[in-house]
Amino acid sequence: MEDDKEKWERIARTFDPRELGPDSRGVENRLIAHPVALQWLKKYLPSDGRNAVLDYGCGPGSFCKSLSEQGYQATGMDFSKAMFAIARSSCPKAIRFIEGGLTALADLEFCFDALTAMMVLQFIEDINHAIGVFSAKLKPDGLFILAVHNPPWAHRLLEVNKKFSNPRQTPDGEMMDFELQPGDVVINRLRTESAYKRLFEQHNFAHVKTAYPAYTKEVIQKFKPKVP
Repeated sequence: MEDDKEKWERIARTFDPRELGPDSRGVENRLIAHPVALQWLKKYLPSDGRNAVLDYGCGPGSFCKSLSEQGYQATGMDFSKAMFAIARSSCPKAIRFIEGGLTALADLEFCFDALTAMMVLQFIEDINHAIGVFSAKLKPDGLFILAVHNPPWAHRLLEVNKKFSNPRQTPDGEMMDFELQPGDVVINRLRTESAYKRLFEQHNFAHVKTAYPAYTKEVIQKFKPKVP
């Protein structure tokens, strides 16, 4: 079976923020999820140039760039060589990028004041192990911010046969197939808010806040979405 990594490699160019077009991806993240995450970071973690933030699964580095612009010491990590290349070539040199996944993160000899994961956790199978690694790489009282697909939103897309298909129940919750592009499908694990709370609490995280941001005016004008 082909590694999912190769599927992400094939669509990496569509995430390049410098080349926006009809097939561009990640625009919704930059206009919907990223502003909320930045707002929370600035509320709970001073952007005084001293606090270090790692964006795990950073893709083309868009959120890392925003972190740096806001005054954080930004580090990005991703296992995709193609995404990594875009990030390095499109972001300020002050941003550190580390190639790799959870193993590479666990091997780091330093910790962070905050970790973020924007639209990443739903694609991780062993989420309990992942959260354990995240916890180990946070400083005491560190902050973890995540953005994932909302299950009701995924079901609305399923109803109109867009991106999501083949829903099934597993002992760990619901899964659907998620189409990256025609012919390339990965598994999307649609964990609920309560499931994430329970998983993080098992690793001594305390829940602070949840938000369900709506489509912004920019997204509506550009993509004309037919579902929430």
